[in-house]
Amino acid sequence: MRPLLALMLMLILGIPARVLAAEPIVFYGDRDLSPYSFMDQGRPAGASVDLARAVGRALGRDVEIRLTDLLTAQAKVLAGEGDVILNQAPNRERHSKFDFSDPTLPSPFALYSKRSERERLAMQDMAELTIGVNDGGFPQSFLHNDHPDLKMVVVLNTKDGLQRLIKGEIDAFGGSSWVVRQYLDSQGLSGVERLWTFSDRFTNFAVREGDASLQADLNRGLAVVRASGELQRIINRWEPPRTTQLSLGELHAIAVAALAAVILPVILILLLRSARRQKAMLATEIGYRRQVEEELMAASIAAFKSADLLGFVLGGASAAVFEFDLRSRKAYWSPETFTLLGLPPDTPTIPENWEACLHPEDRRLWWDALERALADGQSEFRQEYRIIHADKGVRWLDSRSRIWFSAEGDAERVGGINIDITEMVMASQHLEAAARESAELRADLQVVMDTVPAAIWIARDPEARLIEGNRASYQLLRMQPGCNMSKTGEEAGHLQFKILNMAGEEIPASQLPVQRAARGEAVIASELAVVFEDSVVRYEYGNAVPLRAEDGTVKGAVAAFIDISPLREAEAQLKAAKAEAERANEAKSRFLAATGHDLRQPLQALGLYLGRLEECLAESDRTVMIPIRTCLASLGALLDDLLDLGRLEAGIIAPKPVGFPLAQLLDRIIATHKPAALAKGLKFKVAACPRQVFTDPVLLERVVGNLVANAIRYTDRGGVVVGCRRRQGRLWLDIRDSGIGIPPDMTNEIFEEFVQLGNPERSRDKGIGLGLAFVRRTAQLLGLEVRVRSALGQGAVFSLALPVDLPADRAPTDIRAAAAAVPGRPLLIALIEDDAVVRDALGCALGGLGHQVAAGASSMDTLAGLNGARPDLVISDYRLAGGETGTEAVAALRGALGEDMAAIILTGEINPAVLRAIAEQGIEVQHKPLEFDALRLCVDRHARGIRSERAETALGQG
Repeated sequence: MRPLLALMLMLILGIPARVLAAEPIVFYGDRDLSPYSFMDQGRPAGASVDLARAVGRALGRDVEIRLTDLLTAQAKVLAGEGDVILNQAPNRERHSKFDFSDPTLPSPFALYSKRSERERLAMQDMAELTIGVNDGGFPQSFLHNDHPDLKMVVVLNTKDGLQRLIKGEIDAFGGSSWVVRQYLDSQGLSGVERLWTFSDRFTNFAVREGDASLQADLNRGLAVVRASGELQRIINRWEPPRTTQLSLGELHAIAVAALAAVILPVILILLLRSARRQKAMLATEIGYRRQVEEELMAASIAAFKSADLLGFVLGGASAAVFEFDLRSRKAYWSPETFTLLGLPPDTPTIPENWEACLHPEDRRLWWDALERALADGQSEFRQEYRIIHADKGVRWLDSRSRIWFSAEGDAERVGGINIDITEMVMASQHLEAAARESAELRADLQVVMDTVPAAIWIARDPEARLIEGNRASYQLLRMQPGCNMSKTGEEAGHLQFKILNMAGEEIPASQLPVQRAARGEAVIASELAVVFEDSVVRYEYGNAVPLRAEDGTVKGAVAAFIDISPLREAEAQLKAAKAEAERANEAKSRFLAATGHDLRQPLQALGLYLGRLEECLAESDRTVMIPIRTCLASLGALLDDLLDLGRLEAGIIAPKPVGFPLAQLLDRIIATHKPAALAKGLKFKVAACPRQVFTDPVLLERVVGNLVANAIRYTDRGGVVVGCRRRQGRLWLDIRDSGIGIPPDMTNEIFEEFVQLGNPERSRDKGIGLGLAFVRRTAQLLGLEVRVRSALGQGAVFSLALPVDLPADRAPTDIRAAAAAVPGRPLLIALIEDDAVVRDALGCALGGLGHQVAAGASSMDTLAGLNGARPDLVISDYRLAGGETGTEAVAALRGALGEDMAAIILTGEINPAVLRAIAEQGIEVQHKPLEFDALRLCVDRHARGIRSERAETALGQG
């Protein structure tokens, strides 16, 4: 009836038959690939067989295992006669036909040779060896891709390859380390050893290309098996050599013949290991677990009726003994079973009560294991499953069971031991998670390192004999990634470069930054040069620091260096350009000096000769002299302008800023340029400007004079107005005219040399076009801003922003005025200066101001000179003899005579960190050289502060 209903449901809903029928997953594997999958007395067995079944249980699907040779297995799956291939290592050829699951079992790969030939072969090049490999296997594809020049011979299987190796038909055999070791152990062969290890990869489940649904199911099942710890237990179970187990008859014989000799050592061992259980689980999880299981199994069978003594042992190991009669379905539980399951002691010992404690997903696991053992004719089996403890929640149990048979061969009863392995499972899961996280962090770190443009070197040993790095480090040294870059390593002779210091000397290998850091030294701001055989030089700058273990010991070093070669090249080019500019500047200065003399001398003589010639001419002929004198005047003006511009460009002209009234300068402008304006019939007005400005008065007068002359020159009617205005806190001097104006697109070009507007005929009367060029260069020298506002035919306004209200210490006249206005009071001043000449000069100056001075070369000398008196002010140099600093000297005086003592430090130091440290101690800083008036003003300022404090104290006391 049920099959009929299922068929009707399929036809109505269109559900695939595979879904309703829950068809088993068919796995194909290589029967010769021990211990991954192989035929054991006609039955599939091995690590991958157990893993496939575990995945099936996790998915709730039946599993069918079929083993044949590898090529047939691949053909069956591709033809649709199977679903999954066991133990497939992905390679380029297989990726074109199959899709792969997540990694399953580890597959270390190595080359093996005869022990007698190992040393000889290890010294040879791999290309000279004849290597046997399985056809189509991972070793063959791996060696072919990475070493295509190798001579490879195809063998039938691992057995064939090792036999041909022993016979000497091949030099080496490439295969799975796990498979080879299993075969060697099973055959008792000892004449074969590992020659080279190439890879630690994982195998995968392979499905037909495009079967994404099955691939996703396999990955989901693998995730469950991996998270539960089952995957690691399968690996541990099959990892050779396997533990030898005693037969049932031997265990009974031991139990009957030597109960006391067996049980007492077991008790002592279990008590000791129970006390150290947590630590032993994490450190030697698998070995401890196997030994305890064997001992407990022997003890449980040998002393089954000594319940009190055995219960003490089992309770200490979180274990419990059980027996189940398969015919009557009656069960016996040791008292520890109730505790292990979280049940009351009076709970009936029936299978239903045990099943009620099982995790819903694991309720069939033990029964399935029993059925498989019976089907395979096995006398013992084991199974891990979960229970739900009433108080502790989910717990993991490991059940080790044995089956007793009747004389007729029928199974009569099952007995064994359950052990709580929750802590081991959790520890294994934590270790797996930590390993995954560590691998992910390492991969992420490598990506970050390869992204960084700086070269990074890492030494993982205190001798720095092995140094690795990121991509930039290998590119810098012209090496293949993965090579050892250590100059102190065994391969140092192959490194094709030298490392020099900045003096051009080769640095010994032991003194390189990474090697020094590996000895515990921090190497900061190191600069070196890497020189290659083709004479190419790369300059590097960086740091190297030690890598330390948790206990502080040095375990290696890390260094990061940046390539500063472009900077060095730019510095060299800049230095050469600067030297060339300095030579040109010196030549220009010499030219200007010579021109100032050599050109003016003949002009001066020419003027004298023209005057004498004019006296000799008749009155009617003297008109010819007018254009001659005009040409001479133009030539002189041109020479003056050229020399002025040349001096500005050469930096010969140095501003001398002072404070002065702007009105005085404007009065001179009126006197100089008003006649020229009146001669053209123009109005010329200068508004009053009663303000002080701070700049070079001579250069400013020439700038303003050029602007006024330019305005008069290009104005034919109207006039010129000069005036001041305040705008946004700045003082502007405006020169406004009603001349021809400037096109908007020419306001920048008019400041170029020899550019003139409205003078296409180049009339000498309108100048030669250097006036505004001089204005721009001089304004830049003085730090003045120049603005132009104009429109064609509507005149122009040139504006200058003038500096006003500057600090007093920038104008000597202001300093003197301020100093003279400050009334002084005699102070007791402690002076600390190690230079005798400077100390005498400062003492003389301070004494001349009426102050009493106690001077010394150090803080101790000055304290001795004070003789216990507390000074009003301490003045100290910063750099003193004997390594003492001014801050230390002030601190010494303050500690001895009073913390609130005022202090001044005189220094030429410009390091911000030093100046900040001085200020943090409440000490005033004055920079050298310090003018006398500035020193007087500074000291008197402290005198006023001291007097104010004393006055306030007197008022408070009154």
